[in-house]
Amino acid sequence: LSIAPGYVHIVRFIKSSRILDIFGEKFSMPVELEYEYVWVTIDTGNESLFIY
Repeated sequence: LSIAPGYVHIVRFIKSSRILDIFGEKFSMPVELEYEYVWVTIDTGNESLFIY
C-alpha cells in the first residue's frame, strides 16, 4: 500500500523519559517538554515531521 500525500496529526504526552514514540520511531525531547502534551504533524507528501 502506498501512502497518499497529506497530513497526519497526533497528540502525545511526554513522560519523564522524554521519549516521543511515533509508530515505533523514537525521538528524544528537550527537558522543557517533560510532562507536557505535544502536537505532532506528519506531512506525508514532503516526508517531514513537525512537533509543536
